[in-house]
Amino acid sequence: MRVLLIYPNMRLYLGSGNMPPIAPLSLASFLRREGQEARIYERNIDRKSVARTLIDFKPDVIVCTLLFAQQIRDMRAVCRKVRALRPDLPILCGGLAASLFPEFILREGLADYVGIGEGEYTLLELLEVVDGRRDPSTVRSIVYLDADGGPVRTPLRPFADLSDFPETDFSLLPMDKYFAFYPQAPRTLAIYASKGCPGHCTFCFNAAYNRCQYRARGRQTVIREMETLVTDWGADGFLFIDELWCADKRELHAYCEDITALSDKLGRQVRWICETRIGWLDPADFRRMADAGCFLIAFGLESGSPEVLGRMQKGYPLDKIETDIDNCKKAGIGTIPLTIFGFPGETPAQIKQTVHTLFRLNPTYYSTLLYIAVPGTAEYDRLVLTGGIAPPTDLASWAAWDDRQDSVNYSAVPDRELKVINHFFYWRMLFQDRRDRKTGRVDYIKMALQRVVCNIGRKGFIEFCLRQARFALRTAWYYFMYPGIRRKYDLHPRSFGRKDWDDLQHLDKE
Repeated sequence: MRVLLIYPNMRLYLGSGNMPPIAPLSLASFLRREGQEARIYERNIDRKSVARTLIDFKPDVIVCTLLFAQQIRDMRAVCRKVRALRPDLPILCGGLAASLFPEFILREGLADYVGIGEGEYTLLELLEVVDGRRDPSTVRSIVYLDADGGPVRTPLRPFADLSDFPETDFSLLPMDKYFAFYPQAPRTLAIYASKGCPGHCTFCFNAAYNRCQYRARGRQTVIREMETLVTDWGADGFLFIDELWCADKRELHAYCEDITALSDKLGRQVRWICETRIGWLDPADFRRMADAGCFLIAFGLESGSPEVLGRMQKGYPLDKIETDIDNCKKAGIGTIPLTIFGFPGETPAQIKQTVHTLFRLNPTYYSTLLYIAVPGTAEYDRLVLTGGIAPPTDLASWAAWDDRQDSVNYSAVPDRELKVINHFFYWRMLFQDRRDRKTGRVDYIKMALQRVVCNIGRKGFIEFCLRQARFALRTAWYYFMYPGIRRKYDLHPRSFGRKDWDDLQHLDKE
C-alpha cells in the first residue's frame, strides 16, 4: 500500500529551530520494514503543492501527523484539499496534538480515524481496516465516528517495545536541511534514544501522552543512526530530544562508552547535548560524559521557589541544582537550566527567588519561557475546573486559543514585569557569552545567520524573517525601557554569579 505521510507547516514557528520531523520518519521507516511504500510530504520544506504531490505519488492512504497546535491551520487546509481532489482517499491522523482533541478532527471530516499516542502498530492495523481486512473496533488506541456520528474510543494499546522498531531511514528526508548551529558542533542534528519520563510534573504533557513511563530504544540502533548521520549527511553533533536522557547510570555509562567507541571509529569526536534530571549524577558521571563528547546539558530547573516547585511536583531540593551546575562547570560541560516564569498563582516574591537562583547558577545559556497552559496537563485541568480557562470547543477555536497563550498571564505578577524579566534573560543569552563577550557575539551572529540560511526556500520564510526582527526589537525594548522593573527584580548584569542573596527563604512574607 502506498502511504503518504504529511507533516503540516509550522507557520510562524519556524524560528523555534530546524527540528526534523522524528515522528513521521519513525512511522515511514516502520512501514517500509513491513513492506509498505511510504513517502513523507514535509510541508515546512517541500515546495510542491498538495495536488502535485498526489499526482506524483498516487497514494492509497494519507497519514497526517499533528504534533503541535501551531500546525492546525495548515493541517485543516491540507486535509480539505485532499478531500476535494480525492474524496475516496482515506485520511488517518495522529500525533500529540491529535491525541488531545480527536473529536474536533473527526467532526470536521478531516480524517476518518485518529490514533491516540504512539502510532506504529496502530497505523499498521488501520491499513488493514482501510483495505477491508479488519474491523475498526478491533484496533486499539483509535477514535472514529459511528454510523450515528458519535465518537467511538477503543481501549488504549500497551506501549510497544522500542527495540522492535527499525533504524530510522534518513533517506526519506534531506537531513542537511535540519542542521542546528552550536559553536562546538555547527552541524548538529536531533535524534532520540528514549520516550517518556517517570516524572509527574503538572505542567508537562508526559502524563497524558506517555503515561509517565520511560522506554529506551535499542542502544546499538541509536549508535548506528548516529554513524549514518555522520557519514552520509556530515553531522558533527547530536541533540538528544528525549524528555529524559538515560533513566539509570548503567545505561548512561554504556552510552558514553559506545559514543566514545564511535568517535574512535570515525576518527573524530562526536559531540552531543542531552537533558537529564537534577540531583542524581555525581562529578565522576559528568566527567565521563564530557570525555564522551557531551558539551551541553539541560536541566529542568523550572523555578527557584520551593513553593512553586512543590505545586509543579518537581520533587528535588534547590541546592541540588547548584551542585549539578558546579559539577558540570568543573567537567567542562555547558549548562542550560530550563525555567518557567508566570506559573499559575506565582507571586512577585517567588519570581524574584527564581531570578536570584539563575544569578547564583550563572549557567552557560538560559531557556526562560512564560507559562503556557498545555491541554492534557494536570495544571491545565485544574485551571479548567476552577474557571481559569475556557477550553476550546473545535479546531478553529483551539488554534485561536493557542495563538493567545503567549499573552495570557495566570500568575499574580503584572504582564509587563513578566515580559521584562523574560527578555532580560533573552538579552543575556544572546549577547553576553560567559567565556568571552566578543566571541559570544560572534557565535550568536553565526547561529542567527545559519538559521536564516536553513529557512531559505521554506514556506513562510518572509514571516520567519519578520518574526525574528520583531523578536529582536521587542527584546531590546523590554531590556532598556523599564529600569524601575529591573531594579525591583535586581536585573543587572553585575548580578550574574553573585551568591550572597540573603532573602531567598523569606521573600514570600513581603
